[in-house]
This record gives sequence, C-alpha cells and structure tokens, in this order.
Amino acid sequence: MSAGASGDRARVLIAGAGMAGLEAALALRSCAGERAVVEMIDPGARFRMAATATGRAFGVGTGVDLPLHPLVARAGATLRHGRLVAVDPAAHLATLAGGESLPYDALLVAVGARPEAHLAGALTFTGHREAAEVRAMVDGIAEAAAAGARTDLAIVVPPGCSWPLPAYELALLAHEHVGRRAPGNEGGITIVTAEDAPLAAFGPEAVVFMGHALDDAGVAVRLNAVTRAWRDGVL
Repeated sequence: MSAGASGDRARVLIAGAGMAGLEAALALRSCAGERAVVEMIDPGARFRMAATATGRAFGVGTGVDLPLHPLVARAGATLRHGRLVAVDPAAHLATLAGGESLPYDALLVAVGARPEAHLAGALTFTGHREAAEVRAMVDGIAEAAAAGARTDLAIVVPPGCSWPLPAYELALLAHEHVGRRAPGNEGGITIVTAEDAPLAAFGPEAVVFMGHALDDAGVAVRLNAVTRAWRDGVL
C-alpha cells in the first residue's frame, strides 16, 4: 500500500457499505490503524442485513435495519453518499455517478450482487423491500386455508448464480405460518429448483439436514427444474 495524499497515510476507498465493506473497514482499522484513511462510498442511508429479511416477513425478529453513518464511523471510516460507476486503475481514480472523481491508493469494490427478476409477473424476493408483500401473500393463503380452501404456493430457485437459502427459509416459515392458522390444511408448498439437491452448494450435510426438514414439513421439491415462465397460476 503506497503513501497517499494525506502525508504518509494511504487513502483507501471502499465502494459499498454493506456487510463486506464494513468488515473490510474494521479489518483495516485493526491492521493498519492510523496509516490508512478509509472512505466508504454508498448510495444508501441505512444498513440492512439481507439474511434477516425472511424472518422479518413472518415476525421472527425485527431484522437488522440501522442508520449507516454511525456504523461507518464506528468502523473508523467516513461515508460519502454516491455510486461508483467507473474505475481508472492506471490513474488511480474512481468515478461516481454525476462525474465526481476520487483519487485512491487502494480500492475495494464490495457492492454486492444485483437482484434480477426471473419470472415476469411473479413476486421476486430480494430482501427487506419485499418482506411486507411476502407476508401479505402468505396471510392470504392462510385465510383461504382457514376457510377450507387449498392454495398452492411455488417458490422458485432460478438457474445460474443465485443464493438459494431464502427459498427454503420462506417455504418452511410459510408452512409453519399457515399451519398455525389452519392446522391440517397447510396447502401445497413446492420448491422448484434448478439444483441437483436442496442446498447442494452448501455440501452434503446441509443437503441431508434440509431434506429431513422439508420432509417433516411436507414441503415438496422439484429438482433439476428450470422454470421458464409463469402465467395464470401455472409454471
């Protein structure tokens, strides 16, 4: 790490103030101390942990939703509101939306994944933004089940690079939620996934554990299934 514009202190930019960005800032403070000046770039004002979104949809905890600025300060960095759009490695310049350029000695890009809709017209669960919508949908299923009707719910894990764990969390939480409102009439919950096995990316122990959990809950799984479209309630 070379010396930056602040005397012998290196200027470090971290694009993205999520979990990875904050952990990096904490590590820099621990390892480099006062030898680095750390600035974090993020367009948001709050820190939301996506892993808590599924539970939040069903009232299991409140989820992590905190003001971002104090967290960045506690990590030993400063926060600049903006979005990284381009990098010139040769000139050591990072360009933000709007045209502002920032010099750096070291740059860490930790902006995270970009969620994309897989099925047009279907609810895409990306985290906290859809928590209330998921809860409303499952509440509707529970009301129908309590009235004696059967409602089928399909939760799709798309092919390619994805994070499948929330699909299984949603399926098990939905089963439990509907079961409390309509015991014995939880409806049909099916996970449709392109995986070879439930949570295959997490290793054989996770596959066995999740398989038992799904069997106990009566959640069906369609493996090696690539869903192309959804319309009128049919995948």
